[in-house]
Amino acid sequence: MNLIKKIKNLGKKEGGSGHQLGGQSSQGQNQSQGYHLGEANNRHVPSDAKDAAKLAAERRLAAEQEKKAQKDALRLERQMKVEEERLLQQKLGEMSIQERKEYDKKLQEEKGNSNVEVQNIKKKLNPVLYTSPFLAEGLIAGPANEVFQQLVDVIKESNFELDKKLELAARLFHTANSSEVQGKARDLITKMVGNICANPEEKKYREVKRQNRNYVENVLSAIGAELFLLLVGFEIAEVPEKGQVIRLAEEIDVNFLPGQLEILNNPGNPLELSVYRHSKVYFLADNAKVEPIQVPDWTFKLSGAEVAALQKEREKEAEWWMTVCSKRRRTISTPFKVSVIRVRFPNSAILEAMFAVDESISDVINYIGTLLDYPPESFILNEAVGNKFDLNSSESIGEAKLVPYALLHFKFLEDNKKYPFPDKNYVKICDEARKRMNFIGVDIADYKF
Repeated sequence: MNLIKKIKNLGKKEGGSGHQLGGQSSQGQNQSQGYHLGEANNRHVPSDAKDAAKLAAERRLAAEQEKKAQKDALRLERQMKVEEERLLQQKLGEMSIQERKEYDKKLQEEKGNSNVEVQNIKKKLNPVLYTSPFLAEGLIAGPANEVFQQLVDVIKESNFELDKKLELAARLFHTANSSEVQGKARDLITKMVGNICANPEEKKYREVKRQNRNYVENVLSAIGAELFLLLVGFEIAEVPEKGQVIRLAEEIDVNFLPGQLEILNNPGNPLELSVYRHSKVYFLADNAKVEPIQVPDWTFKLSGAEVAALQKEREKEAEWWMTVCSKRRRTISTPFKVSVIRVRFPNSAILEAMFAVDESISDVINYIGTLLDYPPESFILNEAVGNKFDLNSSESIGEAKLVPYALLHFKFLEDNKKYPFPDKNYVKICDEARKRMNFIGVDIADYKF
């Protein structure tokens, strides 16, 4: 066992580097924070060119050191696993049958605790927030699933005509669920309707237990699916010895069901959703530096299992986003879901806004153009030392390593200097917009800006 401890400790620094973003060590992370958030005091580059060059060199050195450390750690980890497996097999061979049972039970308990830990970590990460014009005219923001559940209630309780409700329910179903979930729900609903139409006088085909496993897994789990059934004439009722059932009301003409089902199969465009930005504008004093956002230490120390779970979740979100706006998001290997982008203008104005890490740089450009009424092709954004971005930049915020926050510098192209920089009116505009918002499923104070 001393050999294992010795191998584990080889090449490690005190405290451990944990999970790093962008291939940097914890030292490199701190340097990167300084790089993003404070080294530029004039328009576009640090005032002292030597400092900028030194900063770039330190950044490259940190990246090289981290890469070497990762290779050494992987090699030592392989050696450690081989030795641990050898010792484990030796220990198992010496166990009695009872001792082996106790060992297997303890192993399962530890595995269960690990899964709980992953879930807890996921809950701590700030999710992307969305708004919908159908939800309080866009004045409520929340995680996607929270917004969708609210939309179910809004559609159900609205005063729209039935045809409009069916259209909205079908679009919500199409927007909120992955293609796999949609397919399973449609298959079961089609089967239910088909059985009813083929046997209109048979009562047993008109109802299904709501706790039926097939119904729970394929219809109740699909947002908007049961809402659609309720709108076409199904009802939820309590039946003795069966409990809750969903059944077709007696007065419903079954001949209309196949036509209504076509609305679910061909819903048209997804419901409109927008990423909520939580924008803010403020002004810095002369030569003042932008204060970094405080990021909890645990975000850089996720285990491999936690990172894998988060990555799997993000892949599902990317597929869902493809359904919503026909844009393929690229999944990024980072625990963060959102990034705070700060844009510094030559007049010391700072614009802050929140973006999903897998949105593209062009989304940032377009948002600034829309908010400030600038043509998006009239300006560029650049880091203090390094990358420059324009409307044609295709990389995502995560790919550009602008997470969990970044400071970019605004620059008009030569022919577009006629546009004014943001003034103090925008401080009031953004502040009032933030105050009008309500939030569901999150505490906006957790976003730290």
